[in-house]
Amino acid sequence: METYLSGSRKNRNPRVVAYNAINADYFSKAGRLAPPRRSPEERVQSFSEVEGAFDHASALNEAGRCFNCGICNDCDNCRLYCPELAIYLNGSRCINLDYCKGCGICVVECPRDAMSLEEEKI
Repeated sequence: METYLSGSRKNRNPRVVAYNAINADYFSKAGRLAPPRRSPEERVQSFSEVEGAFDHASALNEAGRCFNCGICNDCDNCRLYCPELAIYLNGSRCINLDYCKGCGICVVECPRDAMSLEEEKI
């Protein structure tokens, strides 16, 4: 809805990130929660919803499983792993192309696939 109303999310990259592009080593494994369901005996006695909704705490736990794919969360892995120290902060992460050798370690170590390596356009 925020995107539809031209909120701040409209500026996000619309690219869909595949699971194999995420560096899952940086995330702890969390099982999916199942919403509460009525038993078959309860279902035949009423027209109530079969599948219930999560309570507040369960909804927050389930939302916490989100990887936030393609969005930089300022983890600084790119800066930590860059062997040439080509990535610096200037309000956001910037790459000094005079030092970058194009090794791609920053891209590999980005847990959320928020970085990509492209040929410089002249």
